[in-house]
Amino acid sequence: KYLFYYYNSLVINYSVSDKNKALEALKEAKNNDVIQNLPAFSVFIYLNTALIYYDQEKLSLSAKNLSRLMLQDDFVNIGKSFQLKIHIAELIVRYDLSQTDVIDSKIKHINKTYKNLLKDDNFNRDKELIEIIDLLIYCNNLTNDKKLLKKISDLCVTISDEQADDIDVINYNFWLKNL
Repeated sequence: KYLFYYYNSLVINYSVSDKNKALEALKEAKNNDVIQNLPAFSVFIYLNTALIYYDQEKLSLSAKNLSRLMLQDDFVNIGKSFQLKIHIAELIVRYDLSQTDVIDSKIKHINKTYKNLLKDDNFNRDKELIEIIDLLIYCNNLTNDKKLLKKISDLCVTISDEQADDIDVINYNFWLKNL
């Protein structure tokens, strides 16, 4: 377990200072036999790799790693709320890649699979963001869509950017403000 903390520390530190070194640390961890035997090994590797690629604007690689993550056996063992956050992160990446057909089917899957979770008031932000993304894929001109702009604005002020940074896989506030 200490080896995991070591790699986790490396990834956290390097993801701020040197993203390429963070990717090297993840690659090294991925090939380590001890790390491979940990229960959440693939979640750690694929999620962090996807987020670093997202920060580097290597969106295809980010989407690829998120997709791989969701195919791993460990993915079903993490909490449903964390699974939902990861699916939403994938929606964001797919939107940035302009993959509207993929987004449409993913939203249907999310709404069906996480139906009960999305009814919970604690997940209103997540539900709102899914609705916003669904509207965005059919929006021709965001600057003219006052109703959608209002929904975006309202969501961005629900919690602070710092809070969003702590609870979102990809910060919804930052992403929406940069559309």
